[in-house]
Amino acid sequence: MVVIAGFVAGSEHGHTGGGSNYLCLHRDPEWGSKTTSGFQSGGYLYGAEYQTHSNDPFSKANAQSLIDNNVPCAVCHVTSRPTKLMIPARLTCPDGWTKEYAGYLMSGWHNHKGRTTYTCMDNAPEVIDGGGSDQNGVLFYLTEAVCGSLPCPKFGDGWEITCVVCTK
Repeated sequence: MVVIAGFVAGSEHGHTGGGSNYLCLHRDPEWGSKTTSGFQSGGYLYGAEYQTHSNDPFSKANAQSLIDNNVPCAVCHVTSRPTKLMIPARLTCPDGWTKEYAGYLMSGWHNHKGRTTYTCMDNAPEVIDGGGSDQNGVLFYLTEAVCGSLPCPKFGDGWEITCVVCTK
């Protein structure tokens, strides 16, 4: 059951502060009784967009290019399977677990300031209508393996890391 359907948001990729994880913002926000127009001294929250460029493993699953499109999200509650597990570098779940979806691991770019949470993006990602302009707020990049501490040839230099989300 979908609890929240909305938009991925987070800190701007060039800022050195702010939150470090992606958020799923509800499509219909509720506001407190006190709001102040304009920017004060605080953290900023930006919408997210895909940054797949010419390296787009999703292109076969998606009719349109993902580049610069805004990123939707959903938060789901599975009452019959209360435990959720994201497994990087796998496309299948352990025995006894149910596969919810599989895809590619995404995060912020390695050379941008600040950190983001690694997120498993479904193999058939969606976009939000009206996006496609390059705003450069929160950015999703494919996560690639680097040989060295990761054993080669099991992990190839520059290979895109897959992921699976499992419940039990």
